[in-house]
Amino acid sequence: MQENFKVSIIVPVYNSEKYLSDCLTSLISQTLKEIEIIVIDDASTDNSRKIIESFAKKHKQITAYFNQQNKGVGATRNRGIKLSRGEYIGFVDSDDYVNQTMYQIMYERACQNQKPDIIETGLLFVKDNTYLNQDLKYAMNNHQVLIKKNNKKEKIIGTSPSVCNKLFKRKLIQNSSFIENCNWEDILFTTTMYLKAKTILELSSPDYFYRRDIKRGISSINYQVNKKILDIFKITDDIILFSKKMNLFLKYQQELYLICISSIFKRIEEMEYWEIPLNKIQEIKGLFYQMIYLRYGNLDKLDINLLSSLAKIHLINEYKEYISKIRNEKSKTVKTLSKIKKLRPL
Repeated sequence: MQENFKVSIIVPVYNSEKYLSDCLTSLISQTLKEIEIIVIDDASTDNSRKIIESFAKKHKQITAYFNQQNKGVGATRNRGIKLSRGEYIGFVDSDDYVNQTMYQIMYERACQNQKPDIIETGLLFVKDNTYLNQDLKYAMNNHQVLIKKNNKKEKIIGTSPSVCNKLFKRKLIQNSSFIENCNWEDILFTTTMYLKAKTILELSSPDYFYRRDIKRGISSINYQVNKKILDIFKITDDIILFSKKMNLFLKYQQELYLICISSIFKRIEEMEYWEIPLNKIQEIKGLFYQMIYLRYGNLDKLDINLLSSLAKIHLINEYKEYISKIRNEKSKTVKTLSKIKKLRPL
């Protein structure tokens, strides 16, 4: 007999032996009982598979699957969506962990608010497992905001791009999928589902513990030298394309431009941590500024104060300098052409 799961949690795993036990421990400790935990190992080369098999053998909530070849986070999550049976679907990265009451509270609040398309809870950056299975009632609060179509526009910029501190209604995402073989898939998925959703419930208790370790880990990969750094333009281009297909581009243009440009600026910021020669970083920055300019032009029509809250001000100023340089070069070209036209033929 098929169980009626309220929530399905999808956990993609790749070489996460260091933190995986913490992650799975936090999930099997959930106070919500009607939950399935779908753990998919993406062809790990460390001891992750043994850890998964051990947990799955002891805990019936866990169902384990194993990719024969490494497919990446996007493809692995897509497999999980197809396998899941819950009314709501959530995602957890294998180097993170969650509060033990997280999914119970999220589901209960959903029921109290006519089951919105998306429920989002608080996310806290951590470096260790200090909060693992701790009683965090002192930090819990009842604050919530129900976002509907009429006030979604003003909230879209402030939402976290992570999919991991959210639950998505199955009906919302069953015909959607993560982009595959591409970095920063969360930004695209979250933004497009936010556009598609009719109602979103925002909670603010610290429930999801996002482990940030600059040396390794799914949650920190953006701080390493990344040869696929230009993937961010695939993400932002697809966001704009999706909004146009949904006939929402004109309504959300400024908000989407702020999301896209700030997401690109964050990738530029990450380059500044790379251990490569400064002149190489400046060269890549120049390429980025050129690509931003070709897509979004100058920043004249954007709220710079709001953009400054989303991106580093020194990068915004660098981009302004780039635009000024472009304008000066165009001006010189126009003046030169004007002089040539005035010259009489011999």
